[in-house]
Amino acid sequence: MKVSDGSGSGYEAKVDAELMLHTRALNTPSGLHAALRGEAYNLAWGQFTLTSATQSALTYFYWADVTRVASVTRQVFSFGPSTGGTGLVRLQMYRNPTGGTVISAGTAVTAVNNNFGSGNVPSATFLKGAQGSTVTGGTLIVDIGVPTSYFFSIADIDWALTNGSSYVIAVTPPAGNTSMLVQIIDKFQVVDPNQVL
Repeated sequence: MKVSDGSGSGYEAKVDAELMLHTRALNTPSGLHAALRGEAYNLAWGQFTLTSATQSALTYFYWADVTRVASVTRQVFSFGPSTGGTGLVRLQMYRNPTGGTVISAGTAVTAVNNNFGSGNVPSATFLKGAQGSTVTGGTLIVDIGVPTSYFFSIADIDWALTNGSSYVIAVTPPAGNTSMLVQIIDKFQVVDPNQVL
């Protein structure tokens, strides 16, 4: 029995005596595959200086693409030492918030395409807050305490943001804080759900 290449190139697949078809597969990591398509992005929010021990809503990610999904794959956080503060930093994330100054008065941020030769731009809004920016509404989905002078990366988040979905990241420095630096990076890919399901 012969299995021929349907493109007309003349190649044939091998079928052995046990009727097993011999094939070879190439496995491309999803991040590289998305980057090659120009649909992988890095969102560096910059550096925030927090000068109190109250909550500040720092980042707002809103997805506007009607047909495709934003898959958030990794988040990176850096918390500097706190001047005057003792205890843990409180890190909170809200799904689909409804208001707050991080949304109404935030500063636009641009996501960088991981394919340096691609001009693709995601259909989304990215806004950064500052010391004292607020968030209201939504569902609290992350609420953890982490040390100051601490760096960590969360991989395999696999959040899927459909059209109109959003989230906010908020940080509360430890009690007594008068100055603490925070840096945040989001990494995400644009996915067509019809091609992966």
